[in-house]
Amino acid sequence: MKAFQILKSFPVDEVVDLVDDLLDGGSTEDEAIEAVAVFLDRLIDAGVWIPGPVGIAIEAIDGPLIRAVISLVVALSADPERREARKARRSERRAARQARRAERRDRRSGGGS
Repeated sequence: MKAFQILKSFPVDEVVDLVDDLLDGGSTEDEAIEAVAVFLDRLIDAGVWIPGPVGIAIEAIDGPLIRAVISLVVALSADPERREARKARRSERRAARQARRAERRDRRSGGGS
């Protein structure tokens, strides 16, 4: 099924990174989890994936399920060493993105000469 393929490719690491960023920004764990759960609940429309009354019913209860899954993922990734490793990977990815953007800018500005 397509839905399961989508779920298999879901970026769990990025969700945990987002929760980490919210925690670093001063949110409590519950606030961070709730913010991510609300975002994902709005992003994922079960009524589209599963048409008819079943999809409507699932859409009505998926918010608490999403929150429970995020809570579990956060609890399993709460190890301080893992959190620091994730922060380091995020910093590396951010630096790489910035370097790529700078390179593109340089090419554009030098290409017109």
